[in-house]
Amino acid sequence: MKNRIFHMLLFITASLAIIILLCSPSFLFNGIYRKDIRNLAVYQTIAPQRLFIASWRNIKSLYIDPSMNHQDWNRWKYKYLKYIKTDEDVRVAINTMLASLNDEYSEFFDTKKYKLQEKYIQDNVDSLTDSKKSKSATVELETIAGVVYSAKVVRKSDFYENPEKDDIIVSINNYPICGMEMNSATKLIRGTSQFAKAEVLRDGKKLTYTVQSGSMDVRKVAFKYIDDNIVYISVYSLMGFKTPKTFKMISEWDNNINGYIIDLRGDVGGLFLNGIYIADIFIDKGELLKIKYRNGKIIPVTANQKPTTPQKPLVVLVDNKTASASEILAGALKKNNRAIIVGEETYGKNIIQQIIYMPNKTCINLSSAQYIFDDNHLKKHKIEPDYVVPITMEDILKHKDPQLDKAVEIIKKEREKN
Repeated sequence: MKNRIFHMLLFITASLAIIILLCSPSFLFNGIYRKDIRNLAVYQTIAPQRLFIASWRNIKSLYIDPSMNHQDWNRWKYKYLKYIKTDEDVRVAINTMLASLNDEYSEFFDTKKYKLQEKYIQDNVDSLTDSKKSKSATVELETIAGVVYSAKVVRKSDFYENPEKDDIIVSINNYPICGMEMNSATKLIRGTSQFAKAEVLRDGKKLTYTVQSGSMDVRKVAFKYIDDNIVYISVYSLMGFKTPKTFKMISEWDNNINGYIIDLRGDVGGLFLNGIYIADIFIDKGELLKIKYRNGKIIPVTANQKPTTPQKPLVVLVDNKTASASEILAGALKKNNRAIIVGEETYGKNIIQQIIYMPNKTCINLSSAQYIFDDNHLKKHKIEPDYVVPITMEDILKHKDPQLDKAVEIIKKEREKN
């Protein structure tokens, strides 16, 4: 009897401690604590059959479509259970179950894919804290329509000897950077293996040396002045916590700015909230978008209604790779008539995904909500440009950018109106 009472008190105490931790501000807003709690689930080890049932239950509770693609979800619960013996069995079973939802974005990640995703997130999401020393050398890409034509080192690492400032990255492991799609180039530069062979151009001479994974990083946002004091902002990733702050700094850099061009071509997205935060910098009132949840509830997201950037002309460049957070940014700006969209139709993802961390160092990437810009957006998810301007690989190879040229032309005309 005493043992039962003791264990009951122990259980109540532990439960109260967890509740206090979950409700504390440090848990809600500090990424370190969130990661520690998450790891309690990820680093558990359970039998493959139990992992399948846990996955079935999470998908049933959180998937965006409560009808589960108009099927009886319960039939999956025990369909494969007696056949699941190994980690490979459970991977096939869960992904087969997810495939029945007819959703290209929802997927189960086994241990190997989970680790790759965690590395990708770690490499892309910077810290909220500033460091006086730079661990990695910073590489700035020059792109046309998401294709790299130059990769220059703009800041040297404080920890690694190479590369040096002003080095031009020619190739990594014999893969030429010039002509590569920017997301692939970014992965190569950051390092896909522990060590890599880098070829650089330094003072007109080609040098080759070995670089360690993590010794180079790619700048997520870059800007420069182009024709007639127009600020051209290149976005390579919207993953970073500091990205909205960078946008804010750029937009307030100079009172003599005549207009902005935001280049989202080739950017497959990033943090959902970054798209909203950056749109809010340029929009002072109005609805940015709506979020639709699985229960049908629709929540409007509105601008913060605070003083923002000067209402200078703004053009956004998009293409068929512009997706996720970048699509949110472009869509919110277009919805509020704050920007003119130039280029090609966007990807049309329209889905907000949630990472569900599971035992055995696995996870499920699950579609859990939907973002909407207007009533018609449910039927056609792609954002249509105000000006459709094609671009060819021949243009890119000749360093011609008709889409950027059109953006400059539009801003000049808008300035003449004022």
